[in-house]
Amino acid sequence: MNTTYLAKTFSSLIRHRNYRLLFFSLSISQIGTSIQDIAQSWLILEKTHSAQAIALLTACLFMPYALLGLISAPLLEKLNPRITMIICQSLSMLSAIVLSLLCFTGQIELFHLYLLALLRGFIVVINNPVRQLLIRQCVERSQVPNAIALNTSVFNLAKVLGPAIGGLLLAGMGAAYCFLFNAVSFAFVIHSLFIMQEQELYPYANNKTKQSLLSRIRNALGYVISNRQLSVPFAVLFLVSLLCINFSVILPIISGMLLQTNAKEFGYINALFGLGAFAGAIVSAYLSKVNFNFMMVSAAGLGMMFILLALAGNIWLTGSLLIITGYFYTTYTTVTSAYIQLRSEEEYQVNTIALYTYILTGINPAGAFLIGFLEKTGGAATALIIPGIVALVSSFCGYLANKSTVLRFP
Repeated sequence: MNTTYLAKTFSSLIRHRNYRLLFFSLSISQIGTSIQDIAQSWLILEKTHSAQAIALLTACLFMPYALLGLISAPLLEKLNPRITMIICQSLSMLSAIVLSLLCFTGQIELFHLYLLALLRGFIVVINNPVRQLLIRQCVERSQVPNAIALNTSVFNLAKVLGPAIGGLLLAGMGAAYCFLFNAVSFAFVIHSLFIMQEQELYPYANNKTKQSLLSRIRNALGYVISNRQLSVPFAVLFLVSLLCINFSVILPIISGMLLQTNAKEFGYINALFGLGAFAGAIVSAYLSKVNFNFMMVSAAGLGMMFILLALAGNIWLTGSLLIITGYFYTTYTTVTSAYIQLRSEEEYQVNTIALYTYILTGINPAGAFLIGFLEKTGGAATALIIPGIVALVSSFCGYLANKSTVLRFP
């Protein structure tokens, strides 16, 4: 492989020690989180055989974002991102330990899974925006798109290895060991955060105005709505996120309802999706510029894959399509994140990051219940086809807006 290509793709890792620490420790931790996600979904699917029960798990996990996502971001500006993340990771470790102990003692019930998912959701409300801020502090501004893309690759590499390992652990040892693996994985992040060099972190623009919290949120929303470079990407993101970026429900529907797989195959189905997502993250990291039309093509590709997945009918074709689905999912979300951050003025960046994260994850409860409703009333195929159509139509409308004489994006 060309050394210039490698240097460009992994430039943030090569140049910044703090970012290397965060990158590699998150790689391990996210594998653990993916293993836990597989175990949780499989336990509920095995107990209930219901997409709506899976949707409730998703709702518990993301409801805190729906309630607090926008409010939390301005408050987090006053906190030290590194110290705050240490606290969040420690609480997450404790939650995974509790799940593991409940499984080992044979006392695990559905309400335990839902309750601890809700607790994890409150932790994520703080952890995710803080993690984004810490990534920005680890690299200079010109390296932000590369760092974001590589950070995304952490999560999507985990979606390859985590489900594959999780499927084997589930089939061979049980869910308790999946939760235990996740608990241990958090120690790597905590250690890396402790040994970071604080003096090497880059400062970010802290909004020092004395506006009220509600005024700042209102002004941030007004900024996005009035900014031609941001309003259309956010509108498309909302529609695509609502129905398509909800794989914690969609993948169990594909595995449990369409294909009726076992635990090991369920893990492999998730791993194939993660393989494509990882490939998309690597491609996104190589891109030197973010492009509006590339965002829309990726969103349209995601919608097309949903429709084809509904019609696939066998595990081999489904697995191949899931690789492509994962690719489009990652390229769309990664490029959208970088596009939004780079086109936001410094004083609004914290809040636009929070709004992006809120839309990407905070509306998941509503989307999960919509998908569960579609599956219950129209069947598993309907739960994929309708979201696919929504993604195709919204991306096409975004493309038309870009080509119009009123809205012109670079």
